[in-house]
Amino acid sequence: MEEEFEAATPSMATLERTFERAPKFLEGIAESEAIAAALATKGFTAAIHEDGWERYHAARRRELPGILQSSDTKAARAINTLDTWDEGALALTDATLARAFPAQHKFIRGDLKAATGIHAVLNARNWLERVDALAASPEDAPTHAQDRAAVAALATVGFTEAERTRLWALVKDAQSVSLPSEAAQRAAAAHADSEAQRLVALVALYDWFFQWSRIAHAVLTKKSHLIKLGLAQAG
Repeated sequence: MEEEFEAATPSMATLERTFERAPKFLEGIAESEAIAAALATKGFTAAIHEDGWERYHAARRRELPGILQSSDTKAARAINTLDTWDEGALALTDATLARAFPAQHKFIRGDLKAATGIHAVLNARNWLERVDALAASPEDAPTHAQDRAAVAALATVGFTEAERTRLWALVKDAQSVSLPSEAAQRAAAAHADSEAQRLVALVALYDWFFQWSRIAHAVLTKKSHLIKLGLAQAG
């Protein structure tokens, strides 16, 4: 189970995998005198062990989804539906408009990225507002024909006026338990900051885990010890 070190910032998958493995590694050291003694010969101390736990706890998510603070099942269903909807909708928008209507594609897509929870609801709201703006493009606007044609193209892949009306109803239901629009935008910014901070914490944990898991591989001669730390598999 020994892994290659990623010199640049590791992939998110690698960081998350390290986060999942760290508790078993730390608990295994605490539970075994033999493992702790072997690592101590290479400079491992109680302070280093505590540092590992601190890095792990710093990387934990602490944000509580807004839906958990409400018993509104209608809102929960709406959020779940939009959460499922947004990634596919953005992909269809790209496929339908990117080449044929680049200006309209850029206007709709903007900074939207697939998200989850309240952030998927915000994506849906922003997407709908932009598509509706194109649908209402004034006849004297220089891009009027292209704007309307882009909306018509989206309708061919399922985003008809009726479907947009259905999606607006879901957004309204979802935001009844989430947050008003301006507050939600602030929450989205706060979430982005929180995720950036977590990334820093995950990298710090990865650096710690990589160093000490490699040392463990080097000094522990019993496979049972490596298994206890999550560094080898039984069998």
